[in-house]
Amino acid sequence: MKCLIGLFSFLLGKYKSLIQPQANFLTEGIILKIRKMVFLFSLLVPAGLGLSLTLIKFIEEIGVQFENGNGFYISGHLAASAFGLVLFAVVFVYALDRKQWTESDSQKASLKSQQSLGSPSPLEVALAALVTDFVEERKLHRTQNDHERKHVQNNESLSSPLNGVAASK
Repeated sequence: MKCLIGLFSFLLGKYKSLIQPQANFLTEGIILKIRKMVFLFSLLVPAGLGLSLTLIKFIEEIGVQFENGNGFYISGHLAASAFGLVLFAVVFVYALDRKQWTESDSQKASLKSQQSLGSPSPLEVALAALVTDFVEERKLHRTQNDHERKHVQNNESLSSPLNGVAASK
């Protein structure tokens, strides 16, 4: 059951909790493509099965009508199997459409527009964050060292033997 919940959350796009935030920018595009392929494959398999079953049912209904000797007429079973045949054929063609499996032009255009606007890539953002973190850590380390030196100098000046001599003069 947990496996099915994980699969449904992946298909619905709630995969971000599965990925560490540092690796999110690297894997987001890959996961979106995998999700799209899984979705199309989950459409393709049932559509193929439904298409073949409704085709068999459609042919069977036509055969039953001719065997009865009443001639060809449109019955409820024949109409339902014809409707199912058309429905599953449309879903099957949609799932096999080349545009669905490859990147669409709008996605490519949005990627090019983001790159042309000068927005930094995720790798540049990560590198900038790393350098900024290093610089802030060094500043913090420097201020702590300065504070400790001042504290030690104040303690030495108070405990120095010369302080008593200077104070007595």
